[in-house]
Amino acid sequence: MKVDRIIGKIMGDSAMMEEKSSIEAWKAEAEENMKALADIHKLAKLSEDLKGYESYDAESSWDAFSSTLNGFDEAGDVGDDTIVEITERDMKEPAKVFAINRWIKVAAACAVIIAGVFTIYTPATVDNTFVSAEYNSVDAIKSVILDEGTEITMDRNTKLRSTSNRSVNLKGKAHFSVVSNLDNPFTVYMPVGEILVTGTTFTVNATNKATDIYLEEGSVTFILGDRKYIMQVGDLLRVSDGHVEIVKLNDDNYNSWLDNKLVFDDNTLLEVVESLSRHFGKKVELEDANAFRNCNVKTKFSDYELEDILNEFQTTHGLQYEIREGKYIVTSSQC
Repeated sequence: MKVDRIIGKIMGDSAMMEEKSSIEAWKAEAEENMKALADIHKLAKLSEDLKGYESYDAESSWDAFSSTLNGFDEAGDVGDDTIVEITERDMKEPAKVFAINRWIKVAAACAVIIAGVFTIYTPATVDNTFVSAEYNSVDAIKSVILDEGTEITMDRNTKLRSTSNRSVNLKGKAHFSVVSNLDNPFTVYMPVGEILVTGTTFTVNATNKATDIYLEEGSVTFILGDRKYIMQVGDLLRVSDGHVEIVKLNDDNYNSWLDNKLVFDDNTLLEVVESLSRHFGKKVELEDANAFRNCNVKTKFSDYELEDILNEFQTTHGLQYEIREGKYIVTSSQC
């Protein structure tokens, strides 16, 4: 019985009584066909929901769909049932024909595609031992020890998120003591570039526009796009506007923020103001660097504020300074 043809004729008001009787018998004996119609609606609704996926393996899904259709044709399931016979009466009085069996089989093929999509987005493996964590330091320095043993000290206003047992996202300043693991490198992802190490000690200052890395021990690989830079002990790598510069740093106070101590051992005043600027995050400059070439400093400070240090230099070195537009400008001294 050509059920799809008869249903089409009924919907087009061209069916004969015996055809209507046949369809009633078909409905009584084949409830599963009615369920299939309902499934088509569900699949259509589900296909709408799947439109939100941004990417999927279209090629493999299409291959699965095509092979399913080919399988139907080879088995003779689609070809015979979807042919609509046109009689002389049909030519005179066209009927609206709906190939129901064909839609049922296409729906089954769609199920293959949908199942494939869900398979694509199901992770092959899940690490149930790792739990992602976020850390924020706002008003105080904060120390974090990751599960695999790496120690991280975060400066104020720094954000850190662990993304796996050996990788983190960082924005702000942090000091890393990474546990050595030659088979599983440690990765630091930043707004500008990323760091790859097997185990070492370094400091990172990462903002949306720039990155500073100071290497204390071991070696570090810095990656920026398709460029790679290998750092050595004592290197300071700076990235700004896509430009990368590596210099040797002779500043023992680079990490003074860790213990809030500043130690100057016969440093020039130019080195001193650079350390003060970095430590307090404020601009401290010499009005005329040549005027302070013979001015060296040997002293130490612990838990001091910037203006307290500058005022002490006024007493010990006759230093004079002014505040201009938020900058501390050293104008003279008695060195």
